[in-house]
Amino acid sequence: MTQEQKRIKIAEICGWVIGTATVNMRTGDQIAKRWEHPTEFFVAAGGLYGFGYNSEVSNNKLPDYFDNLNACHIMETYLSAEPNEDPEIEWFTEQEQYVMQLEILTKSELGLFPEVHASAAIRAEAFFRVKSSRSKDKI
Repeated sequence: MTQEQKRIKIAEICGWVIGTATVNMRTGDQIAKRWEHPTEFFVAAGGLYGFGYNSEVSNNKLPDYFDNLNACHIMETYLSAEPNEDPEIEWFTEQEQYVMQLEILTKSELGLFPEVHASAAIRAEAFFRVKSSRSKDKI
């Protein structure tokens, strides 16, 4: 998967959906679908996301998880602290698996506490790996 495809999957995990097409009240023109977040005023990384109208579905309204630590901070709130009940999947919580993935991806070059020093790209990749490994229908 490309980084852009992973970014879209992460956005979907974090609640982003492609909304329905609407009509421009002034012109009567059909406005194409766009990315929306269920939280009405979802603000992250210094800007409002998902509310720009586009002629087609555009991914540029989604948070850039691979390049923005503020977006990663919100992404990390979607990691569960509950152990997985499925015996076929590891019993670690998503948060524990996430920290393990950060250690693997940083190759422990950053010393102690890789979760503190990891870049946005490393955090997004770790999040994607954890969520895809725990998904029943593989991402």
